[in-house]
Amino acid sequence: MKTIRIILLSFCILWQAQAGQATFSADGKTIYLLPMGAGDKVYAIDVTSEKHQTMQPVKNLADDYYASMARNPKGEILLATSKSLWSWNGQPGTAKKILDLPKNFIVNDISCILSKGSTPAGTIFLQGIKKDEDRNSLYALLPGKQKMLEVFCRRNETNSAPQTNAAGRMFVASNYDLWECTLIQEPVEAANDELAGSMEGCRIAPLAMMNTDNGNSGGMTVGDVVVAGEQIFSLLQGRHMGTILQTTAPKKPLYADAESNDHPNLAAQYQLMQQSLAATKILFEGGPCDALCVLETSPTEYHVFWRQDLENERAWILLKSGGKPRSIGTEDPE
Repeated sequence: MKTIRIILLSFCILWQAQAGQATFSADGKTIYLLPMGAGDKVYAIDVTSEKHQTMQPVKNLADDYYASMARNPKGEILLATSKSLWSWNGQPGTAKKILDLPKNFIVNDISCILSKGSTPAGTIFLQGIKKDEDRNSLYALLPGKQKMLEVFCRRNETNSAPQTNAAGRMFVASNYDLWECTLIQEPVEAANDELAGSMEGCRIAPLAMMNTDNGNSGGMTVGDVVVAGEQIFSLLQGRHMGTILQTTAPKKPLYADAESNDHPNLAAQYQLMQQSLAATKILFEGGPCDALCVLETSPTEYHVFWRQDLENERAWILLKSGGKPRSIGTEDPE
């Protein structure tokens, strides 16, 4: 019975969002991508030639599998498996274990803060579900620490790991929509071994498409978010449906000061959401998508990657700022 329950929880996570399954190398020449399905291999896609090869970051992953990936400020690839967290230099068989994950935690998404902001650069976030509580949870591994600590999210469940742009502004998929947020760390005098801090934030765009009928055919919620400069890219996921959206961030950072606990009032938040929706465009709408990632090449330029139409073509899509989305390959046959 316990095994069945874990399988159902895992299916629930995968349906909600295929988050953190790809990342760019620091120089933008390579996209690292987790193949569909649990496995021990990683695709390395050459952006220029559009050719790819398959690699094994860990020589023998045994009965484990890769669940999510991100890049750290050193340019290393962070890999979360179902059991542990690794760092990898992009060469086969060279991954090094950082730590083991809590046994009751199923990881869905990881991210790493690349630039100094209100949250320290190098902070690793891990989002997933606690098997014994049936709820989404968010953890942080702070720089210099060897233990994951939970992030307190009051009346809130994150659907992805928080992402920041080069200026340090942080965004997240939370309560099935798009939020701007920050991490308020525990004061030194109040620090404990269980809590990294609390998330402070608010919804900035009601992007989710929610409805109901006797077939429940059309709902989609925000399952992943990445950001480059002032451009936010969101992945919406529903049953047999997927969408990639591009939204412009509010002009003024909402949480630039980590000591602030002021949220926009009702009128101000409505205005924020109106502005965000007016600046939102649909980049793709069709079958389910995953593997959304971005490389910020300058404050106004970016490269965005995602995998789309997962139930059919499984195309690899690259979008460069000022251009149009184009396919650079497809998934290898199973």
